[in-house]
Amino acid sequence: MNVLSLNICGSKHRSKRDWVKELCLKHNIHFVGLQETKMHRFEHFRIKFIWGNYNYDFTCSFSQGHSGGIISIWDPWWHRSYLIVKGKWCSCDDYFFMVNVYASQDPREKAAIWSALRDFMDVHQGVYMLLGDFNVVRDESERFGSIFSEEEACVLKFFLDTACLVDLPIGGRAFTWMNTP
Repeated sequence: MNVLSLNICGSKHRSKRDWVKELCLKHNIHFVGLQETKMHRFEHFRIKFIWGNYNYDFTCSFSQGHSGGIISIWDPWWHRSYLIVKGKWCSCDDYFFMVNVYASQDPREKAAIWSALRDFMDVHQGVYMLLGDFNVVRDESERFGSIFSEEEACVLKFFLDTACLVDLPIGGRAFTWMNTP
């Protein structure tokens, strides 16, 4: 993952925003941390101009008085049912994708999520770790106190197989959720 950190001493002048944008494009930056932005309020046009497109997420702390202000900007991949973060471990050339999933209860929406994630994985080569609440299990023995759906289990198994994912065994309790009094 390529990261850029700069103290820009103010983001008001277009020439500085042009310079940061040029650096981001030239070096294929995935995450930028800017210091001394001197921004007192959210200014979407400045952030968009620095990043170069509308596909970004950010967090910021506004300046106090005439100095300070920091902002972090990055490329997100998200859907209402999942968030994807891309990065690299220092000792490895592969990209790693962490995918946090909260799947719908609706079987059709779940199937659409698996399809969209599979499409994403086809385009973005790397190592994937999916975690979260899939709201489906692969085997009836993994259900307790709820209805098992063979059809949904088959759809999940197909997704895991075609995406070359391995369902790791869980530690601790036999079930990941329980209603305690």
